[in-house]
Amino acid sequence: MARDVAVPMGVKVAEYLADVEFPASKQEVLWSAQLQDAHEEVLRLLRRLPNQHYTNLTEVMNTLRNTPVRSLASGWLR
Repeated sequence: MARDVAVPMGVKVAEYLADVEFPASKQEVLWSAQLQDAHEEVLRLLRRLPNQHYTNLTEVMNTLRNTPVRSLASGWLR
């Protein structure tokens, strides 16, 4: 099971991606989070994802952990 990337105030990135229909592009992932009224910190993380298609939520979360986004979110990984 993938760990969630969390942001301040205990908000989890994955909570805002529950409605994404995978496979999905970066833009679709970001759009879904925006529709869920994601916190700006979550949107900042998702904007830094590589522009590619993601197979599932686990792939999105792993990408957040393994890209330069990690430096932005390093204190927020659980």
